[in-house]
Amino acid sequence: MSKTSPNLDAAYGLKTPQDNQRLYAQWAEDYDNSFAHEMDYKLPQEVARHFANFGGRGFDILWYWTN
Repeated sequence: MSKTSPNLDAAYGLKTPQDNQRLYAQWAEDYDNSFAHEMDYKLPQEVARHFANFGGRGFDILWYWTN
């Protein structure tokens, strides 16, 4: 994580919606390459893997729910 990036303590310390917006605006640029990597965050990859393994077809599913 870069020296200017927020950390988990900063996220837990949020008090208002405006605090949340400021924190994530600062964090957005390097979140995936810093915090997510550092925390060994695997949920997005696991969800995608299971979706594909169970026959997920991407945007086709959106068509099903909207038509």
